[in-house]
Amino acid sequence: MSRAIRLVTFDAFNCLFRIDPPVNVVYTRFLSDVCGWPMHETPTVTLEHFLRAYKVVNSQLPLFAKDAGGYRLWWEQVITNTFRHAGIQRQDISPRLVNALVSHFETADAVNLDPAARLMLQSIKSRKAIVGVISNSDPRTRSILKSLGLFDVPNAPIDFVM
Repeated sequence: MSRAIRLVTFDAFNCLFRIDPPVNVVYTRFLSDVCGWPMHETPTVTLEHFLRAYKVVNSQLPLFAKDAGGYRLWWEQVITNTFRHAGIQRQDISPRLVNALVSHFETADAVNLDPAARLMLQSIKSRKAIVGVISNSDPRTRSILKSLGLFDVPNAPIDFVM
């Protein structure tokens, strides 16, 4: 006797969606778009700069600074340190730039939904299963999924995010 599947969970990042274009490309583009730096004068931010900053901040403030100011503070430090590793002086890293980047990565504009994800989620829902996302990422996962129309909107295929 087979039993119906009642619950299916996924991670979001690199399963349902992925960051696209890569973080370093977005950071470099925002230097020009938000700060007005001419592209030919804009320093190139590499993935190595980002990963180095990410690792340092994560060791100082684990769990996206959950108990020490929250994910926005955490990401502000990652962004600032990434630019500093790329050779940009602190005074040239404006709060407007940092806020624009944090806000950008809270939306569907920052990610590429896997082409099969929506159909797969809808298929699971059609079988009356509960669909959830369990992720160790920061709270922006909810806003990204909502922006993609997958969560917290009418007829959304995802029932909960943890």
